Amino acid sequence: MGNIQLFTGTLQSSINFSEIMVGNGYSNGWERGLTFEVSTDGTNFTTITPLWRSHVGTLWCFARQTGIMKVRITAQSGANQFSGINPTGNNVMGPYNFIDWGTQVQMDAARLGSLTYANLTPTDPRAGSFETQSIGIASDAVSISIDGDSPISRSHYNPGAMIGTFYDWVTVPTLQYKVHPFWGFVILPGGGGNCQPSTQSGTTAQITYNWGRRV
Repeated sequence: MGNIQLFTGTLQSSINFSEIMVGNGYSNGWERGLTFEVSTDGTNFTTITPLWRSHVGTLWCFARQTGIMKVRITAQSGANQFSGINPTGNNVMGPYNFIDWGTQVQMDAARLGSLTYANLTPTDPRAGSFETQSIGIASDAVSISIDGDSPISRSHYNPGAMIGTFYDWVTVPTLQYKVHPFWGFVILPGGGGNCQPSTQSGTTAQITYNWGRRV
């Protein structure tokens, strides 16, 4: 899996997305009490609830939304962010990035875990990201073995900054990887840059991971 940036000079009437991420702009995710609403006709809005929100408050994952003409994001309080264009530190919001990973079928095929094991009592870690109470993948507890090689020879690119590094467009070095903190998408060596496919060879990958569940 890799990242591809798409740019167009033509204004589009609608978008598809499965993630909303606040950029490295003026709010840095410090808004509180957010509500997300979408409209497919530009008039009527429906509230959507995130499947997951990062602990640093900069990324929200949703069931894939399609044909969205308008998005309305409201907050009980904005971010008190001081900057050159906001010297008083008044409440601000955004900027927001909308990310699409393909169809829901494609996403589900690439996610860590299995829907078969979701929401069982007692819980089953094989559910992974399909568990509705999942709080995400533990980045420092992931190991990957390619065709039986040693998992400990591989390390996460930057486990201390999991979200930022997954979207940093930097090529993954040899014997390292990037993993999405919720979906569990894995980018192997050679991938990660714009339109850069992984150069990792192999037939079978075994991924071991830990995940958290709300209690």
